[in-house]
Amino acid sequence: MSNSTLNKNLVIAALLMTGATTLPALADRTVTSEEGSPNTRMAKKVALDASDRQMLTKLAQGNQAEVDAAKLALEKSDSDAVKSFAQRMIDDHSKGLKEIHALAKDKEVKLPKEADKKHQAALSELKKLSGPAFDQKYLAQAGHADHQATLQLLKEIEKDANDADLKMLAKKMEPVVQSHLRMVEDIKSK
Repeated sequence: MSNSTLNKNLVIAALLMTGATTLPALADRTVTSEEGSPNTRMAKKVALDASDRQMLTKLAQGNQAEVDAAKLALEKSDSDAVKSFAQRMIDDHSKGLKEIHALAKDKEVKLPKEADKKHQAALSELKKLSGPAFDQKYLAQAGHADHQATLQLLKEIEKDANDADLKMLAKKMEPVVQSHLRMVEDIKSK
């Protein structure tokens, strides 16, 4: 046997010996043509269960309702403080909506493009008001009551959701909603 053949055999033997410990790990990563490539399999999206989809939908609708009511407040309010609050609601809840929609896309959830019927009815009532009457109702409903409900929903998501990404989004949004509640209390106290 020549030296080159001997060297090749030694290399092959060494590879086989080291491969014996890594082959099981490689076998776990092997994918049949039906499953696709390992990268495809790892990138596969994990859908939300029905309960998590419902919570994400409620969160999206609540954020949309805040944006809609705040846009109305910019038109109808005479108060600089209320208009400033409304602009903050548009900015923060629009950002929140983008994050909600990004998560929904990742989780293959189709979200409604509008607020739920309850919030639409409240918006219709707000449209009938103007001046101080508008401000009072807007701050009480969209400012206080809706943010209390959203805070409760966020805590429910953090506690009960099955999806880690949904829980993380709720945890991220909670301090923002709490700051909105503090802003409302500040405006109402003046």
